[in-house]
Amino acid sequence: LTSVHTTPESYQIVDIDSKELFKYPFAYLSEPGFLDLLPGEVKNLREYLDRGGFLLIDDFRGNASDNSEMENLIVQLQKVYPDRNLVPLKPTHPIFTSFFDTDPTMMLPPYRLWNSGEPQFLGLLDEKDHLQIMVDFNNDMSEYWQTLDVGICSIHEAGTAVQLGINYVIYAMAH
Repeated sequence: LTSVHTTPESYQIVDIDSKELFKYPFAYLSEPGFLDLLPGEVKNLREYLDRGGFLLIDDFRGNASDNSEMENLIVQLQKVYPDRNLVPLKPTHPIFTSFFDTDPTMMLPPYRLWNSGEPQFLGLLDEKDHLQIMVDFNNDMSEYWQTLDVGICSIHEAGTAVQLGINYVIYAMAH
């Protein structure tokens, strides 16, 4: 979908406390509901973000009766930045229009259960209001990315997921 040359090997899994993390300006964290950051990970992640790294957090859920995954993520992020909180991002935030003009409210999760919570787009901002962490809660963009070419998902939502992902990368590289 872009002119960026990629292969199935065009990614690298690195530990949060590894210096390898600093080689990658864009990091993706999936399923953070049970994340438990250790002191070395907290220190390394904060340094990574303070030096301009960007983190996308995706693929976790909650609802009115069980919001434990989000509550845990908040506790973990408070270890990294005790003085900052996640904030809801309006559909007009520049991250949603950095390349494609997208409306995040049109991004439906690939799974909808009777007790599914509503998708939320949240961010952690630095002292200059630049977005350092993007959080897609009650959503799973990567589910669309991994199934786009096998025809088991809505092409509209899959296309929106790809556009949002590209917007996130462009925003991260430009800020």
